[in-house]
Amino acid sequence: MQNAQNDRAQVTQTIDHYFQGMYRSNGPDIEACFHPNATVTGYRGDGGELVEMDYAGFHKFVTSQPPPAENGEPFEMTIDSLDIKGRAAMVRVTDRYLGKRFTDYLLLLKTDEGWRIYNKVWHAEPIAEG
Repeated sequence: MQNAQNDRAQVTQTIDHYFQGMYRSNGPDIEACFHPNATVTGYRGDGGELVEMDYAGFHKFVTSQPPPAENGEPFEMTIDSLDIKGRAAMVRVTDRYLGKRFTDYLLLLKTDEGWRIYNKVWHAEPIAEG
């Protein structure tokens, strides 16, 4: 039971690095949570353009954005579900980022460096303000 609790805490910590990296456009946080062979794929809204990136492209994208934390965007990032089996985990998160609402499906592997996101598949849609 202790190992399961430790793994859950470590996965949650990895996701916190993900949230902070996105919210602050912070390279070290992104580096702390992604595997160097990670892929990032998703659609920009229903029927939108398919976007595919490797880790380096995603890191460059995130760190080149003005930090949402400094632009007055509220921190709205939550873990919706977390499932761990052995050295694999799946986490679904919802996050507000650059004026869109994202649903991210994050697949993680437990590596010698700790839990790392190996694959991110996402869907984004505009946030209806009002």
